[in-house]
Amino acid sequence: MYNFILQILLMSSLGAVIYLIARAIPRVGDDFLGEKNMPKHSRFDNFVHNYLKIEKLDTVLNSYLEKFLRKAKVFIMRVDNIVSGYLDKLKKLNNNIQRNGEKPTIFSEAANKEEGKEENKEEGEKKPERQ
Repeated sequence: MYNFILQILLMSSLGAVIYLIARAIPRVGDDFLGEKNMPKHSRFDNFVHNYLKIEKLDTVLNSYLEKFLRKAKVFIMRVDNIVSGYLDKLKKLNNNIQRNGEKPTIFSEAANKEEGKEENKEEGEKKPERQ
């Protein structure tokens, strides 16, 4: 109970500090230097402002980003469809195995194939016994 009361006091005091800071922020402005003390624009600033049109660059980048995101969405949807197809196949396989009375396992097909190979190897490896 004491821990809860301390947490409430801490959060309310933090809220009060944030409120006081938020009220004091509008008092501080960007005009503290005045117009006569403001630095002149540099050549680089003038170049960027006059020759590089940021708005045009922004629209071009947004259009390329939109195209890229649309293509990525289509690719992800295709991968999702492929994965869903595999999951449906596994679901059908597991349903068939359960109907036959066998316990479903992840490697049921692989295990059946390997058992068949081992039986074939054992039959081929049998040598006639010597008397």
